[in-house]
Amino acid sequence: MPRPKKQTLRRERLAELYNQLQTERPFRDQAGRVREPTTAHGQGQLHLFSPATNSLSAPQSSQAPALSGTLPVYRIQLVEVERIQSSAAQLRSSFDAASLLQDYLHDVDREHFVVLLLNRKNRFIGMNMVSIGSLTASVVHPREVFKAAILANASAIICGHNHPSGDTEPSHEDRTLTNRLVECGKMMGIDVLDHVIVGHGNTSYYSFADQNRLNL
Repeated sequence: MPRPKKQTLRRERLAELYNQLQTERPFRDQAGRVREPTTAHGQGQLHLFSPATNSLSAPQSSQAPALSGTLPVYRIQLVEVERIQSSAAQLRSSFDAASLLQDYLHDVDREHFVVLLLNRKNRFIGMNMVSIGSLTASVVHPREVFKAAILANASAIICGHNHPSGDTEPSHEDRTLTNRLVECGKMMGIDVLDHVIVGHGNTSYYSFADQNRLNL
């Protein structure tokens, strides 16, 4: 059945207004991004509303638009931010690692998680601060722990953090994280030699290696 003349004219008028608005101001595409209108005098044409098919139709083009852009190139490197005094240049026991951690973390009031970087002879390459948390916890992810080790070409690491409460007994989260770090180190060829927990205001410490809890 043919459409009434008034209805056809109304649809054509709506299509005309729609196309006019689209060519005069920016609009949002299906992804929600704001697009600037382009015309036949610019880089292309807008999709126009067709009253005959009741849908949007793309203008015919003899050549697809060329895509252009830039790709950033990054360089990643370690940056030395400070130097600290160390009485032990080479790791001989968990006591050496604990002494270094106690000297570095003796006056902090929140949990700090650090990683000690070692070469093949277990000599200290340096230290990296991984995370600073709250009074009772710090958020640590394996990718952050091993990032500095990879950049420093370390063959092994010692993880360490403090308990501001003074109690060096590891929590369930400490044990879970240590096991996860050991497994990640195995896959990357970087040995996790120990995880040392030091207390605040005392010389006590807890060593996962001394307690045979590294699951190596």
